[in-house]
Amino acid sequence: MGDPAGPSQSGSNTQSNRKRGRGRTRMKNLKMKTAHGEKLPIEFQSNGLPSGENAKRFKLQVASFARECTSILISDWNSVPDATKDEIWKSITAKWDMPNDKIVKKKTISYAGERWKAFKYSLTSRYLFDGENIDKSPMETYDFIDEDIWQEFIRTRAEPSFLEKRLNAQQTQAHNKYPHRLSQGGYELLEKKMMEEKLKERQEAAGDIEVPPPSPPQRHEKWKRARIKPSGEYTSEDTRVVAETIDSLVSDGFVQNGREDILVKALGQDEHPGRVRAVGRGVGIREYFGSKSHSTPSVISGAQLAALTKKITQDVLQTLRTQPNQNFPIYSPNTTQNVSTKDSCSTVPQTPDDEENIDIPEECELYVDGSNYVVAHANVYNLGPTIHNQVLANDMVRVAVTKVIDAKAQVPVPTDEVTTIAQAVNTFIKWPKRLLRVITNKDVDIPMKVDVPQKKSEPICQKLIVKAMYMEQDLKFKAKHSGIDIELPRDDIMDLCLGKKELHLTILQVWLTYLHRRCVELGKSGMYGFLDPYYTLDQNDRVSVQTYIQNTMDHNKKDLYLAPYFNNRHWQLLIINPKKREVTFLCSLGKKPSDKNLPVIVDSALEGYYKLQGSRRQSVSYESGYFVMLHMLNIISSGVVDSWMQIFADSTPFQKDEVKNVQERCANLILELIEANEDSL
Repeated sequence: MGDPAGPSQSGSNTQSNRKRGRGRTRMKNLKMKTAHGEKLPIEFQSNGLPSGENAKRFKLQVASFARECTSILISDWNSVPDATKDEIWKSITAKWDMPNDKIVKKKTISYAGERWKAFKYSLTSRYLFDGENIDKSPMETYDFIDEDIWQEFIRTRAEPSFLEKRLNAQQTQAHNKYPHRLSQGGYELLEKKMMEEKLKERQEAAGDIEVPPPSPPQRHEKWKRARIKPSGEYTSEDTRVVAETIDSLVSDGFVQNGREDILVKALGQDEHPGRVRAVGRGVGIREYFGSKSHSTPSVISGAQLAALTKKITQDVLQTLRTQPNQNFPIYSPNTTQNVSTKDSCSTVPQTPDDEENIDIPEECELYVDGSNYVVAHANVYNLGPTIHNQVLANDMVRVAVTKVIDAKAQVPVPTDEVTTIAQAVNTFIKWPKRLLRVITNKDVDIPMKVDVPQKKSEPICQKLIVKAMYMEQDLKFKAKHSGIDIELPRDDIMDLCLGKKELHLTILQVWLTYLHRRCVELGKSGMYGFLDPYYTLDQNDRVSVQTYIQNTMDHNKKDLYLAPYFNNRHWQLLIINPKKREVTFLCSLGKKPSDKNLPVIVDSALEGYYKLQGSRRQSVSYESGYFVMLHMLNIISSGVVDSWMQIFADSTPFQKDEVKNVQERCANLILELIEANEDSL
């Protein structure tokens, strides 16, 4: 290394025995193609990074524009005027067919800044401080640098502040425990090379049979590969130790937990905001791992809260007054109703006078006071105004228990013979209307049973909004379907209750907990299993997702698995039948899987998938989460594991009351979880 006191630069043009340095990138072919004003096509990933066959040339030209438009005398990219950055963007859009996307522009300008910074570093290391081109001048290669600019640049590199900064950087690099051997292409080029090697191995093994593209390597695989010398040794002893830890975690079937994946576990160091290790340029921690929910409680005064509560109450009462009376209202099991004694209010359907029109019993869920859990299933019968020689009041109905869930539960109206659910089998008993929920409409022409959309409900969402306002921290609970701990932010709860935004991942996790409970109540827990969307969110890390899916299926042994997953800001559903080795894909926009993402991951273990053409189509942009929830509820309620056309033959949108149904059910479970947390304090 040269004299650390300052840079040296001969300015001489004499011949040298040194190796010729890398010169300016000319891109002659690119200039020829754009000489006639024709814009070149370029593709972008969802994260704003370029992709496709023109990606490399695009990045080279962005770097070229950054060098030519931005003075090397500016200290850092943040100090570059906005006018200069706009000039760079204008030059890019003049040559390339760019989408009108803020993320693309932000990432492209950011990349321009990175290449400009790298250019300044290259000038310093190659032309100063005894660099490989110490006997040359950059003006020979870069016509946008003149003598005055170059001499001023040399002066800035001799300033004490820069020399101290340079020395600190050298010391940091010298103490790097895990040095890599990446080329200028970084992890993106390494991943491409590894993918090509995998594909070549597959093709050689398969012979003439066409093979699908391999899954991208995981970041711990890229991290290891970037630190292996041509001799096969690692770049340092510390690297070797971490690599062996990675191998051990892989062999033990490590399952990622949140942002703690194999690389984080092996290094013993969490990721921090900014770049994610071993991923590549332009991918931040939120883009790679997803958002980590944090909810900051809003501060409202007591008067504001009282006014808001009063307003909600008035709105609810007005809604209830304007709604038409239903033949069979569905009440919240913990809400006391003031039942009118007038015959016109909330009466059970009357038996027709025509004896040929026999009464068809309604199937329902039975609840008891003080609990939101179903204690039994029953049929509701309309057989006259009396039961066991007693008048049946207007707030009561006649039921016959068909399935016992909680045998020890006390019936709301005990008699000498019946005091518990177990004793209520094969006999008629009274049951309050407010403590039951109709779950099916019997139809003699339809053999299967499906959930009936809720026609009228208590204002569960309004109650939940008020409850959520008092939340000082995220709601924490353990998901029954997966056993993982979930943190539910207040903002996610509000979005569910207001029903005007796409649902967050945490709400789908709550819904899977509800469906798990529903399966237990219906005796179908052995039929249906669920794949948590948290573990299928990172679709780039295919090996981890595949490992999670395989481990779940091996452990649970269900007939059918439901896997909601978030793809390109849209909820979709996979229905996996392991026994038939089939995967069914549902999308409320009628889209095909983007690069097959999760379907391809599952396809590596099963024979294939098919897209269901007849599934419901959403009419509002934010409804995909609700549609996925409804699809899963209908599958479980129908009890089918195949023959999907029985329940997916209709492509019309779900009705508003059907969407409201799942919204209220989910809100009711959250309300129950909040109250359970309050009771435990």
